[in-house]
Amino acid sequence: MYALGPGGVIVAVTKTWLRHLGYRREDVIGRLSTEFLNAESRQRVQKLYMPLLLRTGVVEDVSLTFVRKNGTEVDVLLSATSALDRHGELLEAVALLKNLTDQRRAEHALFENERRLRKLTDSIPTLISYVDRDLVYRFVNATYERMLKRPRDTIVGQSVESIIGSKQFAVSKRHYAKVFAGQTARMEWDAVFNQQHYHLVSNLTPDTDESGVVQGIFIFARDITQAPLSLTAEDALDDRVLRAQKLESLGVLAGGIAHDFNNLLTGILTNAAVLETKAGLAGDDLVALGDIRQAAQRAAELTNQLLAYAGQRKVVARATDLRAVVRDTAHLVRAGVSKRISLRLSRGDAPVVMGDATQLGQIVMNLMTNAADAIGGDDGEVRLHVDFADIDETGVPGTVVGVALPAGRYARVAVKDTGSGIPAETIARMFEPFYSTRGTGRGLGLSATVGVVKVHGGALSVESEPGVGTTVSLFLPLTTRQVTPVTPLFEEPLTPGGRILLIDDEPYVRRAARRLLEVNGYEVVEAVDGVDGLQQYEEHGADISLVLADLTMPRMGGFEVAERIHELDSNAKIVLMSGYSEADLATEGERRLPFVSKPLQPDVLLGAIQKALQS
Repeated sequence: MYALGPGGVIVAVTKTWLRHLGYRREDVIGRLSTEFLNAESRQRVQKLYMPLLLRTGVVEDVSLTFVRKNGTEVDVLLSATSALDRHGELLEAVALLKNLTDQRRAEHALFENERRLRKLTDSIPTLISYVDRDLVYRFVNATYERMLKRPRDTIVGQSVESIIGSKQFAVSKRHYAKVFAGQTARMEWDAVFNQQHYHLVSNLTPDTDESGVVQGIFIFARDITQAPLSLTAEDALDDRVLRAQKLESLGVLAGGIAHDFNNLLTGILTNAAVLETKAGLAGDDLVALGDIRQAAQRAAELTNQLLAYAGQRKVVARATDLRAVVRDTAHLVRAGVSKRISLRLSRGDAPVVMGDATQLGQIVMNLMTNAADAIGGDDGEVRLHVDFADIDETGVPGTVVGVALPAGRYARVAVKDTGSGIPAETIARMFEPFYSTRGTGRGLGLSATVGVVKVHGGALSVESEPGVGTTVSLFLPLTTRQVTPVTPLFEEPLTPGGRILLIDDEPYVRRAARRLLEVNGYEVVEAVDGVDGLQQYEEHGADISLVLADLTMPRMGGFEVAERIHELDSNAKIVLMSGYSEADLATEGERRLPFVSKPLQPDVLLGAIQKALQS
């Protein structure tokens, strides 16, 4: 916000205005406000908006571009009111600005994600479409264009009946009704497009809103017109290659959005933590903040699930007591399982494996939850057993997914239920994404579990007998390393203080981190990228206690900034942060520096800073 006096010169300006544009107060007071606009905005203000302000006394939501002191531009919405003297000349005016840069950056990110998703769906040789509750096409991929030999914009907006024909539509209506009731459906059907006959298999999945109401249907149709009744070895290899290509495409997409998504979550989590420290918050306000943080944490977990399914989530491996992981996980799962189901952890061995205890716990939790679901509302038992297993040249019994295990000794976790058993055709599909036999999908489900198992170098086997139950076994490589206790994040009481140079190219991340650090007693200096950060350190390094830098930035990344700063001062304290995990750091040099993953967890960030300052 700023105020104008006679002649349109600035007479007052807020600290926020100065901080966002990078000026000192003495640089601004007494100058025309139009001097801080770019040429195009300056011309529009002089010709249109200033006369309008003098004539009506108010202008609202005017889009303008201001120029920062460093030459970069920032887009704003300006609203202003004025007071005139009796001659109609400007006496004073007050202007409010709303920063549009973050909004437009978010809009661009949304556009890029949509472009990637469309490119992904267009690259898959499957008919992919979405229809609304009126059975009107709202989306089709490029495969539709190729098969129907017509542009997609002539398909979108058309009814399903008009595309597939009235006769086939009449046969298919019961399948659509089933999906609108909240279930999945599968149908084989015949179609004639451009006088060419096709035999198709379609899988239909409901699109439900937050209240559980079905808003539309996702349809995935595969052309099996030329498919043989049985696959040859060559066909099977082609199918595996196609699956690998699809998985790779999903991995590229997942990696591309994970960094941006975790930056957004940083703003949510950190701002919620700051608000929780404010005096006067109680009752429903605190509950609402807790719900916000919990939802953001769940969003971060979903990102990790997607990366795990795509095989891109790397493991920060430590020697881990597998039995302890199973014991702790069973205790957590107990609260969410029907009291009619008994959970038992039998006496067994305590094998040590190399792995991420949190991810291993997620595997066990998913297996236990599925075992309990298999029993349903009946009385039953889920039994867990941890031991060593010797695998010979014949391999692991049952249906196996994961890494091919050579002969040798492995750690094994067996999860056995007393449910009704799993049919063979279901076992073949139970590890597919979005597959469910319960009518309502559970997201990536066991497919995400398989991704985590693979990155741990392990395998899953399924053995089931109808009417008796199912046993799912997890096999993991053993290690001879000893389990070491996790060292505390910082051993001394938190004693904040000092000036931190915060370097990140995302404004909302800087704002959120700044609030958190200031609330906890630190003084913060911001830099918009690595070049800006290096320049500020060169000028004020003696006053800076620690540098907190994002790893991935335009012009100069965080690791290069760290190297350049260490050339100036080998004792400089530096902590890196990134939307990627610590295991994804590319070089040994990067891995030697203190690191925190986004979304930033307030306690973890403050602990890492304190530890670095104490070192």
